[in-house]
Amino acid sequence: MNALACTLLLLLPPEEPAAAQVTIHVERSSTDELWMVLYRFHPPRGEAVFSRNTNLFREERWTVRTPDVSIVRSGDAEVLRSTNGQPFEEVRLSFAPHSDVLPKDYEFHVPFTDGGVLFYTGHLEVRSEQGSLTTELRFRARPGERVAHAGQTASELVVRASEPGFGTYVYFGNAEPLETPDVLAVLDPGLPGWIRSETLVYLPLLFGLYRERLGVSLETKP
Repeated sequence: MNALACTLLLLLPPEEPAAAQVTIHVERSSTDELWMVLYRFHPPRGEAVFSRNTNLFREERWTVRTPDVSIVRSGDAEVLRSTNGQPFEEVRLSFAPHSDVLPKDYEFHVPFTDGGVLFYTGHLEVRSEQGSLTTELRFRARPGERVAHAGQTASELVVRASEPGFGTYVYFGNAEPLETPDVLAVLDPGLPGWIRSETLVYLPLLFGLYRERLGVSLETKP
């Protein structure tokens, strides 16, 4: 590559991230324990396949609130599918907390003793028949609560995920996080006092040791 080509490349604006093909809005109802989820597809599509299907529970436990769309089983997977043949742009769902053990998979909801909860996002992931979809997740906490994910805490958080298998736990609640330069942790207030006090001391030391031994700066805080 000659000097002129290199100069032109340096002058080009940085590449914009790919537009989200599906945006998933997640929040807990402020009046009951239901979870409310809104999928927005760009462009509209006639079906979307859920990525995690080790345990098929959505068809039975989730309520689809958008007319002419259903959750159905197709082979060994669950699918959001148009029932009238027309592509859908939005799908609204609701479901109650699901803290049952899911064999060979992550629990969907992990309740805290104070009413907070860990929410596993992987069970929301959808793909097309052709492969993964560039996804944006938007989390909104109830009034007086916060959302914690990847070293961030706020009333609303946005997470981009362009690779399949983006599942991770997100905390919804009002427990005060333990935050150090190396780690952000949310401890259940119901932990026995001796466990809580030792965790507050040794968890930061452990992650500080990781940083020193690995000698690598992480893009996000564990």
